[in-house]
Amino acid sequence: MKRNPIPEDVRQFILAHIPSVPYLEALLLLRRQPDSHWHAAQLARRLYQTEAAARTLLEALHARGVAAVVQGMYCYRPVREELAAAIERLAASYSGNLVAISKLIHASHTPAGTPRSLTAMRAGEAETEAETDMEVHLTRTGNAATTAHTGRSSR
Repeated sequence: MKRNPIPEDVRQFILAHIPSVPYLEALLLLRRQPDSHWHAAQLARRLYQTEAAARTLLEALHARGVAAVVQGMYCYRPVREELAAAIERLAASYSGNLVAISKLIHASHTPAGTPRSLTAMRAGEAETEAETDMEVHLTRTGNAATTAHTGRSSR
């Protein structure tokens, strides 16, 4: 399966602003439903996270200027047009590069979400057949990542 490379501007945005795959999934879910208002329990159910983890994700989205708090609930509302445009480019790239983007996030941040040294990472690692097989499996099984991004499950 041929992969499109991650555009450099998207890659830099991920390295600077996306601390974890669950954060990315929460971001994309809120983006896809901009008129919805979310509380932690709703997000937890959609992303298969604990309520505490979902609350942390929502608070992080708010702190980073991606979500607003309206009457105690969170909604997608980037504080700057440039941020919204970068998120749109990320969403477009993610649909064709799920595994590569997930790998980049995992490689670029510690489990606590702290950025690793950029010099310790190699840019543009090639995917192996196993990774491609994993992406096919994830797409077929409709995992949380695919479901959160597309809103569809292939089950």
